[in-house]
Parts: sequence; C-alpha cells; structure tokens
Amino acid sequence: MRLLAGCSWRRLQPRQLVRCIAEATAEEAKQFQSFRKHPGISHVRSVKAPEPLRQGVKVLLAKFQIPHLPERMKELCNYLWSRTLPIEMQPLQKRASQIHSDVVKSCGFEKTGDRLEKQKQDEIVESLVLQKLRKVTYHWKMLRYDEDTSLTFMAARMGGCHAATVRALTEIKKRVPDFCPTSLLDFGSGTGSSVWAAHETWSGSIGDHYCVDVSPAMNKLADMLLREGQENATSVIERVYFRQFLPPSKVRYDVVVAAFSLSELGSATDRLSTVLSLWQRTNSFLVLIENGTLSGYTILMQARDALLQETDEQNKENQGHVFAPCSHGLQCPRTLARKLIPCNFTQNYQPFDFESKLHPSRTEKFSYLIFRRGEENAEQVWPRILQPVKCRTRHAHCHMCCSNGAIEHIVFTRQRHGRDLYRSIRHCKVGDRVPTDQLDFKEKSNHESYDESQ
Repeated sequence: MRLLAGCSWRRLQPRQLVRCIAEATAEEAKQFQSFRKHPGISHVRSVKAPEPLRQGVKVLLAKFQIPHLPERMKELCNYLWSRTLPIEMQPLQKRASQIHSDVVKSCGFEKTGDRLEKQKQDEIVESLVLQKLRKVTYHWKMLRYDEDTSLTFMAARMGGCHAATVRALTEIKKRVPDFCPTSLLDFGSGTGSSVWAAHETWSGSIGDHYCVDVSPAMNKLADMLLREGQENATSVIERVYFRQFLPPSKVRYDVVVAAFSLSELGSATDRLSTVLSLWQRTNSFLVLIENGTLSGYTILMQARDALLQETDEQNKENQGHVFAPCSHGLQCPRTLARKLIPCNFTQNYQPFDFESKLHPSRTEKFSYLIFRRGEENAEQVWPRILQPVKCRTRHAHCHMCCSNGAIEHIVFTRQRHGRDLYRSIRHCKVGDRVPTDQLDFKEKSNHESYDESQ
C-alpha cells in the first residue's frame, strides 16, 4: 500500500481512500490535514450567531409584532443594497452648468434689453435646469432608525452584519494569535453585531465595549438583545456602554470597528474625517466593513488612501499599514482596470430561526479593510486570492492580488512551485492567502498580468 503523502488520493475510490488514510502514519495524516489548514486560510465555512443572541431576536420579534415584516425586510435590504453615494457639490455644480448651457441653446431666447423680459427668461431657464437636474441626480437621504425601522433592520440585516464582522475579526485572530484585545470601540454600533462578534472571537477577553450610535432606538434595542430580549435581565456580555457621541480622542481602544456605518454619512468629507478620527482612537486594529457593492468598495478605497497618507513612516506613533485584504500599500489594481469591479468577499451564515425554514443558509457579500498600527512583517506580503481556484489535472489556475500591486494569473504546478505549495493552493478559497513570498513575477511563461474587465 502506498503511503498517504505519495498516493494519488484524488483518483482513489472512497473505500480505497479510507484504507490509505488508515494505514498511513500519524505524521503523514497530520501532513495531509496541514494542506487544508495552511497558514494562509482565512475563510470561515459558516457562521452561526450565539444562542443568547438568537433567543433575544426571537423574543423581541414575538414581543413587538411588526405588520408585514417579510415585505418590510425585503424592501429595506433592497434599498440598502442599491443605494449609491450622494453626489458631491463640485460634480453637482459641473453637471448643473452643463445642463444650463444645453437649456439655453434649446430655448433659443433672443437677447433683450428689457430687464423684466430678461428676468422672466432666467426664471424659465432656471426652472428647466432644476427639473432636468432632479431627473439625472440620485436623491440620497439618511435613514432615520425609529423603533419599527430598528426592529426591521435587526430581522433583515443583523445576521449578515454579524457574519461579515466575524469573518474580518477571525482573520486577525488567525494571523495574530497572541493578540488579546481588552477594549473595543464600535462606531455605528446599530444592533450590536460587532460586540457579539468580538466577544465570540476572543472569548470574552475584551473588558470594555464602547458602542456609538446616534439612534436611541438602536441603542435600546442592542441593550435588550444583550439581555436576551428582557429589559430587567442580566447582560450576557458585561461592561457594554452605549453612547451617541465618540469618546475623547486621547482614549485609545485595541480594536475599533465601523461596520456598515460609513455609508450612512452624507459626504466624502464627513466620511474621511470620521475615518481619521477613528484612527486616532485606534491602538492596534481599525476594521472597516461595507456592503460588497461599488459604493461600498469606493468608500473603503477613499478611506484606504486617506489612512495611507495619514500614516508617517518616520513617526512610530502614527505608523501603520494595510493589514487586510491588500498585500501592499500601492494603488488598488482594480481601480486601474477598464471597468471598475469591486473587491468583495462572501461569507455563509445560518439565519435566525424565524426564517431558517425558508432559507437554511444565506450568503453575505461584503468588502472590508483592516488597518494596523506598527510595521508590517514578511507574512504581510502573501498574495490574496480573488477568484475561485481552477483545479485542473496536475496544475491549478490562480488569480491573486500580489505585493507588486498587480493582479497576477499564475499557473501552479508541482514541478515549478513544489509539492507543499501546490497542494495548499488546491485547497484555497476566495479570500485566502497564498503562503509564500517567493513568487517570481518576471517569468512570463509562469504568469500573466490579468485585467478582470476583459
């Protein structure tokens, strides 16, 4: 019988494979499993919310009967997913100027010396410009979360928000196992999904949880979820504080999270000032998460550029780098493509009990950015897989974002890259990292630069 490390296990029948594994030594079996759990693995198979949280959601939905809840959930999800960024003042003025020129040409008013006649013409032109401008401009508005809207958001979005946050925080835990945070700042805390995710990730090592949300209804709902839906019950997670304003900038927190909250700010200036303010309050990790849409990706790229400009390599107190998902601090290669494609990832999760019969499993599509204080290490430059690995006979196609600031298409083989790396690649998923920093991007026969917009 061939040893496990040397057998072509993919060609064996199930019984032969079981016999091969049973006869292998313990060391070979451990090596077999190491390819599936190599250090670059970042994905989480499926996320299930903690039982106290599931119980709290069940109790609150039974206590506050919301009419037409499924329809309202669907409407809110569609609105949040389809919402684009509000137009900034400078592009709006430029668009209005162009429309004004077109309207003046189409009207064909003759020049007149009569002041009243000219004033009447200007009023007509202004009315037509405003009318056309409204038709071509997206009307962004801020959501007001009252009690009903907060409950609808909890039912529709809390499972997905919790799953995406768990995925981002789990990557920190896997890559920095010695990191044990003692404080958390959650900006735009909403229903408190980040508090639950952090508590689940670090097993209660966090002492203080500081939650900031402008909606009193959201803060009250999050507090009741911590008490499993009962107002007078003991909180499952201790030392959670709800506020409507950020704490003083002198106070720093080990982990700062802003999950699906930057998109609620009405201008790029407000978003960037908020990101820099959160960075000032960050002691170790700043985690930003948004919807996996073009708007969410644009928000994170703006934040990424602002943070890279803010960090100073000469000043150790302000030094920082991109921890994830990028393997470099250069311009994102997807912004250089002919067609802008957002960099997003997916996370499977189990929905709450009231909808699990209809949907046993759901998928959350999100974009995220993790910034870390301090100097980056050699492990930071491992490439990130952006598309599903295509496993073929004796080779595998892999599209990765690499440390040279480009998206590379590399064909991995056992002969070129070694058995260990080749077998590790075949077990990678989208979002995982390739555990090597020794790839040679100069060999044209081994790779090609890749444009996803083609």
